[in-house]
Amino acid sequence: MFSFEGRQIPAEGELSIAAALVRSGEPAGLFCAIGVCFGCLVSVNAGPPERGCVTVAQEGDVVSRAI
Repeated sequence: MFSFEGRQIPAEGELSIAAALVRSGEPAGLFCAIGVCFGCLVSVNAGPPERGCVTVAQEGDVVSRAI
């Protein structure tokens, strides 16, 4: 489970952040789903922007939109 803009999002296994967001019904800006575009940029634990479609969700992460 990780936090996305104040909401708890379940993520089991090796699920990407973007996939977990889509599965939970949250529009995540997922477009290409292979790390080529910038539609799913997120900040994880207040870090620099990264592509949510290729970043594996980790227990306890705090995720927010980067765009």
